[in-house]
Amino acid sequence: MGQGANLRFSSKEAGSFSFIPRFQMNQNGSIEIGNLMTITELGQVGIGGGTIPTNAFEVIGIGGTKGGVVGFSEVVGYFKNDTENQHVAVSIDAATGKDPILYLSENGDPKWGIRNDASAADALQFRFEGVGARMFLTSTGNLDIDGTLTEGSDVNRKENIVPISNQDILEKLVQLPITEWQYKGTSERHIGPMAQDFHAAFALGRDETSIATVDKDGVSMAAIQAIYDRLLKVESENKALKEKVEKLEQKLFE
Repeated sequence: MGQGANLRFSSKEAGSFSFIPRFQMNQNGSIEIGNLMTITELGQVGIGGGTIPTNAFEVIGIGGTKGGVVGFSEVVGYFKNDTENQHVAVSIDAATGKDPILYLSENGDPKWGIRNDASAADALQFRFEGVGARMFLTSTGNLDIDGTLTEGSDVNRKENIVPISNQDILEKLVQLPITEWQYKGTSERHIGPMAQDFHAAFALGRDETSIATVDKDGVSMAAIQAIYDRLLKVESENKALKEKVEKLEQKLFE
């Protein structure tokens, strides 16, 4: 039994007279399992690396190339089914030691992955097999997608449905301040209303600091319908005036 240890189990190294510690329980209550796992007296668990964990749970890269993700050969977590045809793994870029990726692999080919890419403005990438990244969520709050954004609008999911006055919506919309601006910390310019003004005019959405796209679309559609109704009214009035003028012209030439 070694110094500072209450209980130790060792195995003989092949071809030598030395013994390698495999399991050790220390006087302070900590447990060491070779260089693979450590449980401290505080209950902190460390797997891999042979170092004492300082957090509740730590996993140090165990190496290996399972998953087939190019440049991500340092596997820190690996969960598979019985046949190994499918597995979920957590890896890091072995060359840089960063850019962690969580991915699902089938027969060695990654099907999808979620990756933090420090080279792309600290973007959180959502990747798919054979096509690469298709959605980015950046640290500035921008969400970029390579495709369409579909929002649920099923009538069966809605309640408290009430009619609105398109003309009232139009009157409020034309009074809404529209300005050009940019988000703090960015250089991209945008045009649109302030959430506080939009909320004061229409009282829609979650709060007065954000605008839901469905509300902007709904207000715009209602306003377009109101303009169309006014256009029809003007056309009807013009037609009536035209007919009246034609009748007056006929009387003048009789």
